[in-house]
Order: sequence, then C-alpha cells, then structure tokens
Amino acid sequence: FTWQGAVLASTVVSFPLVYKAARSAFESVDPNLEKAARTLGLSELEVFFRVSFPLAWRGIMAGAMLAFARAMGEFGATLMVAGNL
Repeated sequence: FTWQGAVLASTVVSFPLVYKAARSAFESVDPNLEKAARTLGLSELEVFFRVSFPLAWRGIMAGAMLAFARAMGEFGATLMVAGNL
C-alpha cells in the first residue's frame, strides 16, 4: 500500500502492451539485414544494437506510449487500492 506498490501494479498491468508492440516490431525487421551484418563480422549483441533495435525502435516506443496511457488511465483504481491506508 505504498506509492512504489502502485507503480509496480501499473507497470505489471500495462506491460503486455509493450510486449506485443515490441514483438511485432522485431518480427518486422528483415532477417536478411541481420544475416548481412553477421557476414560482415558483427557479433550477436552488435547485430541487435546496430541493426535490429534501430529498425524496431518506433514500434517499441509506440508500445511504451500505449502502456503509459493505459497505466495513467487505470491509475485511479490502483490509487484507490494503494491509498486505502
């Protein structure tokens, strides 16, 4: 029943929106670009940060904005439970 608990509850409730948007954004990245980066000598971590993430960041940000809007919209109910001290 603290503000940290309310933030955690809002995060848990809104996380599926971020997950679905990020997953679809990463699935839309062309695998041929990732293969080309690997053939040029990049490691898996470098492929992620230099190819996959820059191509998927718009979808991730869209999911984050949707999650934030949902968390703010549902924060009233969470606050009623968390503020019941």
